Amino acid sequence: MNRTRSAKRLLIPALIAVMAPSAWATLDIREAFLSNYKIPPNSPVASLGCKLCHVSEDDPTFNPYGKDLKEALTASKKDIPDAAVFAAIEAKDSDGDGTLDMDEIKAGTFPGDPKSGAKAGAPPPKAPEKPLIPKNGFHPAIVHFPIGLFIAGLVLDFLGMVRKDKTLLQAGWYNIIFAALTAFAGIGSGLLAMFMKKLQPQGLMLNHILYASGATLIMCVLVGMRVHRHEKMSAGSRTIYYVLAAVAFVAISYAGHLGGTLVYGE
Repeated sequence: MNRTRSAKRLLIPALIAVMAPSAWATLDIREAFLSNYKIPPNSPVASLGCKLCHVSEDDPTFNPYGKDLKEALTASKKDIPDAAVFAAIEAKDSDGDGTLDMDEIKAGTFPGDPKSGAKAGAPPPKAPEKPLIPKNGFHPAIVHFPIGLFIAGLVLDFLGMVRKDKTLLQAGWYNIIFAALTAFAGIGSGLLAMFMKKLQPQGLMLNHILYASGATLIMCVLVGMRVHRHEKMSAGSRTIYYVLAAVAFVAISYAGHLGGTLVYGE
């Protein structure tokens, strides 16, 4: 228990130090934009929300207009843009669609989206280059391996114990070994995704990390308990083994649930 608490105390500040993004008051900036340009409530631009300056609700990366506005805001040394800051980028064509930002705002289109206000005959915007490593850090492709391998390992191990089949016991143990190894890869890819998406390790995200880390730690303990003891574990050791396995199963299942909630919502 003390080790777990110590690990948690070390993990949280380390993650925050590495991952915490710079604060940018998105809602205040959006309100300043709507007020400055007197955008009517029924305008499509008024319903953009975070997408006024960011790629999407889930991706905090700045879109072209957001980048230009951030640069102007930084140059002005202000926290919230005023009329002068907005005016500094009105003559730009942030999204490269052939229409100036101010003209798009007047027309009720979106200066951060090249599809929303493109002039007829304007050259199509260049498609963004895909990075070698996606922003999800390959986490969706990796994270299913430890879950599937661990469950398969438990099933094979249980069948091996019931049938007293050494081959099944070994197969179960090897599955759990690979589950533990891929779990480390899953955690690493998850942290990479959090870093690339500039998400904060708090709330659901922090609980997702802690439950996944706890399940991985228990998997390692299970592997250690089974080294060269596929069919020779005492009744007491096997009871402890299956209690820990049940805890790990619940932890990794709940970690998966939190991961799904982060991606798809409640």
